[in-house]
Amino acid sequence: MDCKDPKSNSDLFYITAKVIFTLDELGMKDFGLSVYGIANLYLDGEFITEETTRKQEAGSISFRKRACDLAAEADYSILCTGLNEEWECEGFDKLDFSLPPGVDELISGVLAAQPNTIIVTQSGTLLKMLWESEARSIVHAWCGGSEEGNGVADLCLIWLEEIRDNPAYLNWGSIRGRELYGEDVFAGYKFYDDLDRSPLFSFGYGISYITLALTPIAASRESLYIGVINTGKSAGTEAIQVCIHAMSSVVLPAQRELHGFVKVELMSGGC
Repeated sequence: MDCKDPKSNSDLFYITAKVIFTLDELGMKDFGLSVYGIANLYLDGEFITEETTRKQEAGSISFRKRACDLAAEADYSILCTGLNEEWECEGFDKLDFSLPPGVDELISGVLAAQPNTIIVTQSGTLLKMLWESEARSIVHAWCGGSEEGNGVADLCLIWLEEIRDNPAYLNWGSIRGRELYGEDVFAGYKFYDDLDRSPLFSFGYGISYITLALTPIAASRESLYIGVINTGKSAGTEAIQVCIHAMSSVVLPAQRELHGFVKVELMSGGC
């Protein structure tokens, strides 16, 4: 990932590496291939395995056409994309928040062919979503472990009413194995507030099948009371968040800090 060829004027280049492997003993041997990018492995000139086809598919015209054709034939479709360990991993910093080459075009093509498509993205960091305005449903699944597939399937295929808050954190990375957090207290939403920037999905963002009416009732130094009424046609949940700003502080204060929250379940017309 850090290799730069001084003779090349492009970030895209090819190399051929040859090694001599001497057997220490006779027997069956396993050969594998792990690379950043794409590669083929040969043994004595004979092709063994490849890491090429799978990674080129999303960017290929034929693959995008096949995906669009399948989506157009369906009533609904789910398109899962994102980043794997080759695009984000411990030990190196990402240059930007883009999806791999060809993925944005794939998503836009599928959305044009079938507007009723749920776009699922998976990554451990932020992503650019150039097609956000074209999509009706987006699920950012982060990295949910071995049960993430079941969780995403439940969310997409079973009617669930859940609040979807989307905090994001800006990590400064590492230098020589040392983790540096130069953002101080200005992590996540505090960073964007301080620079007066508006991310695509701000802290506390959530969409819901219900509509709410909030009414401040009373406040004291210790407590805040708010009336919450479900004015929608279905039952649902809502997370009420309270943010504060320190008027005086021994450190540089953030414009707002999440001080407390409570999640409530409301029937239609309930409070």
